[in-house]
Amino acid sequence: MILIIGVSRLPKVERIAEEQAGSWNHTPETISQSGSACYFFASTFSTWDRNKAQPTGCHSFWLRIINFDPRTVGANAVSWFWGLMTIGCLLGITSAEIV
Repeated sequence: MILIIGVSRLPKVERIAEEQAGSWNHTPETISQSGSACYFFASTFSTWDRNKAQPTGCHSFWLRIINFDPRTVGANAVSWFWGLMTIGCLLGITSAEIV
């Protein structure tokens, strides 16, 4: 990919003043004043925590409530779900292109 980008001819881009980046001197103050960095890290941690807790909950659900082995029946159900989800998405994209 680097080779392709290196040999391809790209047009020169002229940026106006609004599109140019500012100096690095005011960046820490801007981030701390808006609080967006704190929200970003909190949401990242929450998403990571949720993704780690969900398989544990599914495992206990399959084992205690339904009385199925999560390593065999549960894994088979999850694989069928994602396989059919992939096929459904491909069919949806194809039908959207046709219409």
